[in-house]
Amino acid sequence: MGRCPLLDARLSRYCGFLRTVLRTVNIPVVHEHQGGHALPHFSADGLHLSHGDDPYTQYTFADPSYPMSELLIKQSTFDEWFGSDVPDDARKKHVRKRVMELGIHYPPHGCCVITATTKRR
Repeated sequence: MGRCPLLDARLSRYCGFLRTVLRTVNIPVVHEHQGGHALPHFSADGLHLSHGDDPYTQYTFADPSYPMSELLIKQSTFDEWFGSDVPDDARKKHVRKRVMELGIHYPPHGCCVITATTKRR
């Protein structure tokens, strides 16, 4: 089944929205694509989002909350995940990876947390 063109257009519009709004406060945003997904690049700071939806996905509603700056990945991480020497199938697996990592570290509100326990004898 192919990707929904409306979804792709929405992601591109969100990156365009970031680029337009942040331009007003002199923060340049480059609109990059990986595996059919839009990934904003904050070029002046060498920071990226692992997916354009990261700021408003269900995993960002953790309780307690975490700083949104934790969504950003450094250029070195971006290159490791999405660099030209990374195979396409591996790149696709890294889309949304940062928000998934944070979802494990900071469970979303209302999500059950499973912890391992051991019995003492």
